[in-house]
Amino acid sequence: MTQRRNRLSPLLVILILAVTVASQSCGSDTNNNPTPVPSPQQPGASTVIVQIQSGASGKTTDAFGTYPLTIQRGQTVQWVNQDNISHTVTSTSGAKSFDSGVLPPGGQYSHQFNDAGTFDYACQIHPNMVGQIVVQ
Repeated sequence: MTQRRNRLSPLLVILILAVTVASQSCGSDTNNNPTPVPSPQQPGASTVIVQIQSGASGKTTDAFGTYPLTIQRGQTVQWVNQDNISHTVTSTSGAKSFDSGVLPPGGQYSHQFNDAGTFDYACQIHPNMVGQIVVQ
């Protein structure tokens, strides 16, 4: 019985090492090399991310980041609510309207801008939070 344990011990060590190496290599790309998020300053990106930061309800023109945010026709703006309270992204510019509805914390909303122009928007819950998209 003692000899059998001695034979299993090296096999067990090899098995543990193989499982450890395999598990580390499976998830390394997603944790160590995250996909870059386009910022408003990256021209040509098809989607521009606007992050609603914590404390946005106490802000005005800086509540949605860059004011005004200039993009190209055909680009999509994606708003991400990183605050701990709900917000909306609601057009205040007449006919070219868009409305996210209530975005809970962690919620996202996207809108593609196909026409040139200036598009004002605000949070309906916190009307002091305003933003502007300029589409060229």
